[in-house]
Amino acid sequence: MLSPPYQVACTRLPREAVGLAGTFGPDLVILDLRMPDMDGFELMGRLKAAWPDVEIILMTGSVRELDAQLIRALREKAFYFLQKPFDREVLQTLVERCLDLRRLEKENQRHLNRLEQEL
Repeated sequence: MLSPPYQVACTRLPREAVGLAGTFGPDLVILDLRMPDMDGFELMGRLKAAWPDVEIILMTGSVRELDAQLIRALREKAFYFLQKPFDREVLQTLVERCLDLRRLEKENQRHLNRLEQEL
């Protein structure tokens, strides 16, 4: 759904995701809330602890406690929270927007660094 134009790496198991992220170095991670061994919130916490600037999009097919999950996702700094089923174009647009914002933030930081050096 996302490649091309993006480089995509996938794993079904959360315990493999941290190692994969260390090898792959993602800008964005898309997680399901319901996974074997740990939920998406726990994995998001582990990923953010190791790579604080990684963006996370969470998704769920569950309708139980949907508002509570959304609130938790926002409080824990997820970029977005999707409910399944979702339209392919919605995910593609979210990914594009997320990565555009990251690019702009990095450009702004480089610009600020240059200005600080000039001063």
